[in-house]
Amino acid sequence: MSDSNEIYRLDGRRVVVTGGARGIGYAISRRAAASGAAVALLDLEQVALDQAAAQLRHEVEGAAILAQTCDVSSYDDIRGAREVLEAGRGRADVSSGPR
Repeated sequence: MSDSNEIYRLDGRRVVVTGGARGIGYAISRRAAASGAAVALLDLEQVALDQAAAQLRHEVEGAAILAQTCDVSSYDDIRGAREVLEAGRGRADVSSGPR
């Protein structure tokens, strides 16, 4: 019988997590990375993003992590982050916030 966690695999998927540098957003990011997804963290503070990305890479061997500052209350920030992320990883398969 196969491992029940196989149904939760995200291999080959691209996941965008808003608020990904801390708290629930970070927990979602960690789970997605551990499940095989390439994860894009969006958050307001560059320092927090850099720390979260480094921690994820340390916790999840081989994790594909991209970190981008973004204020999700700003349409221009969202559009800019989307352009950066799509250029770096392609279109997102899963997003924790508005598209």
